Amino acid sequence: MAEPTGRFRRESSRRFVGLVHSVRSPNVRWAVVVAVFCMGPGWCLGSGVEVVGGARHALWEALAVGDAHSVIVDAPRVNNRGDVAFREIDPSTQSERLWFQSDDMRLLVAASDHVAEGTAGSFDAFSDIVLADDGTMTFAASLRGPRVESTTDKGWWAWRDGESTLIAQRGGVAPSRGAPQRFSDFETPLALSGWNAIALYGRTLPKEGQAAQSSGLWTVTSQETSTSSSASRELALVAEAGMEGVQGDASVWFSPQGFEAPFAEDPVINGNGTTVFRGFASQSPNELVASALWIKRVDAPLESLFYAGGDPPEVGGVYVSFPSVPTINDQGQVAFLAFYRSRSSAIQESSDVVSEVTGELPATDGPALGLWTVESGRPAAHLLSIGDPVPGGRAEERFVDVFDPLVNARGDVFVTAAVKNAGEFGGRDRVGIWLAASGAGELGLVAASEE
Repeated sequence: MAEPTGRFRRESSRRFVGLVHSVRSPNVRWAVVVAVFCMGPGWCLGSGVEVVGGARHALWEALAVGDAHSVIVDAPRVNNRGDVAFREIDPSTQSERLWFQSDDMRLLVAASDHVAEGTAGSFDAFSDIVLADDGTMTFAASLRGPRVESTTDKGWWAWRDGESTLIAQRGGVAPSRGAPQRFSDFETPLALSGWNAIALYGRTLPKEGQAAQSSGLWTVTSQETSTSSSASRELALVAEAGMEGVQGDASVWFSPQGFEAPFAEDPVINGNGTTVFRGFASQSPNELVASALWIKRVDAPLESLFYAGGDPPEVGGVYVSFPSVPTINDQGQVAFLAFYRSRSSAIQESSDVVSEVTGELPATDGPALGLWTVESGRPAAHLLSIGDPVPGGRAEERFVDVFDPLVNARGDVFVTAAVKNAGEFGGRDRVGIWLAASGAGELGLVAASEE
């Protein structure tokens, strides 16, 4: 399930906060509109709730939690089951509470000054709420208390059925293949799949306190137990800087750039605990040469899917780099964008690296951008490239830009792209949505703007 999006609007004369909240999934689209009318600081009245697709009663009840002095400070999270998670704050004390609401129960998840499970401190402030389809909720929190060593102490927790589990904490143990490491920071909010699997990027330091910083990617998959309604969770290393991997037929080493901003954007994980990510690999620990897409399945070794210098199916040439985060569904089907070049190009470029490739074309021959999808055990299928004719479009139209794809549980790939008439100089782009239905192998137009 894609992460919800929210927007706030505030007017100076009368404080009006409008929340427009949407959640997309393979089978349903939820739209939630919440209006909160604030007469003054600390006093807000819920003026209306509309939920398209379900959960109307649950969300209305959730908004009634607390007292007149509590304010819902950001967009609620809604899953496909109709559960709601949200954060509220008391402006007079700045204390915060996290709530979980379903059709038949309302539960307090965590609150400021409550004991933070797995730590020596208490919760202070909360952020980055994520809600999965099975009712699992994850959140980040800062800590306070006499035994908390730093005001920057922060951790990640998973909550389900009334029980919280610490996932990772600044200063906590970070699983590593080398010397013992501890987390020093977390690069981005963690990813939570629709069925309770977690992935996160982090930065680490040696436990002995040395200044040599490293970074990596970790996952958590849960195992239900017969003695508890909660799940047993354990953090596991996927890859870290300096770790050896196999790219093609060669052994390579991961560079820290692949696990740090801006390349370590949102992590990706599916419901079976499989994660895909972009990583930079080198022939030696100190030499950066190429980017690659990597995949790690539960109980299987890490492997490269595609890498710079490899062959892009159906178009010829070589991959150059992978400009965005790939996407994966629960069946393990991956959709991704890649820059590629004809093998006759004289220069092969990536976002950080230039490596020589023999050929005849000049260096000004820029790389092309394409979209592929690949299913487990099958070769990748090319769906489109910039400059291709537009299926279902007007005559002479060509693709001029393409955005990150989505792939649903059935294997349908959706992509938003901009198109333009090849015979026009200048002019405005049209934007549309195209679908490559599972097994069809061709793009079909879903909808497009007129201008």
